Amino acid sequence: MDQPSESGRKSIQLQGIGVSPGVATGPVYLLTTDEDRFVERDIGEDEIAREIARFEDALILTRKQIHEIQAQVKDAIGPDSASIFDAHLLVADDRAIVDEVIRGLYVRKKNVETVLREVSDRYMQALMKVEDDYLRERAVDVRDVTRRILRNLSGGSSQAIARFTEPHILVTNDLAPSDTAVLDKDHVI
Repeated sequence: MDQPSESGRKSIQLQGIGVSPGVATGPVYLLTTDEDRFVERDIGEDEIAREIARFEDALILTRKQIHEIQAQVKDAIGPDSASIFDAHLLVADDRAIVDEVIRGLYVRKKNVETVLREVSDRYMQALMKVEDDYLRERAVDVRDVTRRILRNLSGGSSQAIARFTEPHILVTNDLAPSDTAVLDKDHVI
């Protein structure tokens, strides 16, 4: 509920699951995902090649970003922690997913964001139904890589949270491993 604070500004009280103990006050940074920001739209046959090119460019950028994050984590924490991003690279390089998205562009005649989201949702749902814990956990990797690809398709940047110049309270529905890896721990309350 909005209430005026002593300074006359409105304050908002948020409830959630804290990852740090205690109570904190400070500027809030709302980290949103790019999953729901795109608009589903129909495409013509003449637009399919452009959508494929956009997808391939986003995949190249995504792989580059994952390699950079992996190198940062390896330098900061060690190779064992960096190995989590091997699974992300496998998802980004998965020919079955890539080919299904490209086929989906021809069949569905929807923009690449829509088709990618549909394909990734199917893969995540299938992985969540598997009894093997390791494979079920790969659904998180598919979601994280999909978010990164969608962000790259929209021209967005995940690095904004890495560029805090003062401490912030980070608020988000879900903090992906790749976002956690680029956080400057000194600037997150």
